[in-house]
Amino acid sequence: MSPNPTTLNAERGTSKGGAQPDATDAVGSTVEWATKFAHYLQRSAERLGETAELNKELTKRIAYGDVPPVIVESQLAAFLATNAESYAAEVADLTMNVLTRLIGLSSDYVCALVQGIAPDSSSPARPTPPRFDPTDPVDWFERLNQYAAAEASVAKTILRSVVDREPAGNLGTEPFSIAAAKTADTFLELLTRLEDINTDYGRRYLTSVLGLTRDSEKAEATLQAVAPLGQTATMRFAISNNSDADATVRCLLTDLRRSDGVGPAFEPDATLMPNNFRLPVGAEEFIQLSVRLAESDFEDGPVYTGGVRVLGVGDAVVEIPLNVRASTSADRRQSVAEMP
Repeated sequence: MSPNPTTLNAERGTSKGGAQPDATDAVGSTVEWATKFAHYLQRSAERLGETAELNKELTKRIAYGDVPPVIVESQLAAFLATNAESYAAEVADLTMNVLTRLIGLSSDYVCALVQGIAPDSSSPARPTPPRFDPTDPVDWFERLNQYAAAEASVAKTILRSVVDREPAGNLGTEPFSIAAAKTADTFLELLTRLEDINTDYGRRYLTSVLGLTRDSEKAEATLQAVAPLGQTATMRFAISNNSDADATVRCLLTDLRRSDGVGPAFEPDATLMPNNFRLPVGAEEFIQLSVRLAESDFEDGPVYTGGVRVLGVGDAVVEIPLNVRASTSADRRQSVAEMP
């Protein structure tokens, strides 16, 4: 097996008492970096391809009418509400630990420099870098300052030990090359992990939207609402968790359209409160649906149909049928949810 180029270059640079590295050292380092960067680009392209396939599938289903645009938007809000905290924690952990590594790189450079001056010298013990704790960032920052002070003390001790010694030959550029390579590796790792995190959350979001398009189970109950044209129809219905596990429930309102097929489907001016919540086993939550019967969307008389999709309770997507009717009749009926 061929020796590792990095190890071989280091041996060449110090085998004659700190002699000037020859041109093959620079070539070896360049080849190694080019290989790492090529792997990064290849991995990036693969991750991009995975996300592109999901985007393509979602675009196709939107074009076929299987995914109403309102679901894409509402699912994004629900996804952010559920995952924003964990996403921020992962990014913070990554960036803060890269910052910690950058502090340690200064001592790495000093150690490499001293080895070039005095190859037989020994380095003092290095401090342990602090791990970022998102639950107590103030304490972590204090420990980071202590770590930086300890690293500075190590660098001073190393430099002081060789301050009066003559270099063992020509120092050359190897210490600088080592420092540059470690810094480049640190930033390449930062780019790679950031891309992994962003791709992972993006794929999870797209997958969650595509999951909404699978066949849904129709609820036996139907939500019925009647209100004067221009006013708001409001109704309440209950959701129970009869599964064997706690659930994170999301409620989404589909587009509405006239039951007689006249005119296009449209996104109503409506709200569901709450539309994203935690529901323990055996618990029940009441949801309020409000639909404004705008004259630009509704006509007096026809019935408009749609549904409320309930996700998160068990494996199935349950759709509760919804009928909305605008009426200018004086004997307005109260909007009701026909639930058993």
